[in-house]
Amino acid sequence: MDTIRTTILGLAAAVTLLGSSLAARADGPMLLTNRQLDRVTAGTVTVFSSSDAAATGALSIVQSTGTSVVSPGTPVKGQPGFEQSGIGASDGVAVAAGTNGVLLNNPPPTSSTSVTTGGSATGNLVIISSVNHTFTGAGGVTAQAGWTVAFGTVVGF
Repeated sequence: MDTIRTTILGLAAAVTLLGSSLAARADGPMLLTNRQLDRVTAGTVTVFSSSDAAATGALSIVQSTGTSVVSPGTPVKGQPGFEQSGIGASDGVAVAAGTNGVLLNNPPPTSSTSVTTGGSATGNLVIISSVNHTFTGAGGVTAQAGWTVAFGTVVGF
């Protein structure tokens, strides 16, 4: 339920930002001076992912992966070094299982996971969405998954 509410709030914020940026649109595109460009950053996107898993017991199984991908912004014609928009995504997954099976007199088994994803973007329209959830299953299994998508652009230039 929290994921649905967060998604709806994020979409509402994006629509509000997009609508307000269209209302502020200037007469048309203009060539920026070097001094103006020094103060403008848009389309820069950074994302990261970190995952870890640990388990103890007579039988321990762990697996963790993470991936980050960034698509660089598109250059603005006539404005060298200035990118209009960029997008990036990262995900992380960790699974851990610890069990003693039928062995007696062993310390209790444990399992734990840690997944962190995040990102940042620049521009006058920035959308960042992150989700992270932990699942605990039978037999000492713990799994965690997370993802982040970051988008940044300039609207109304």
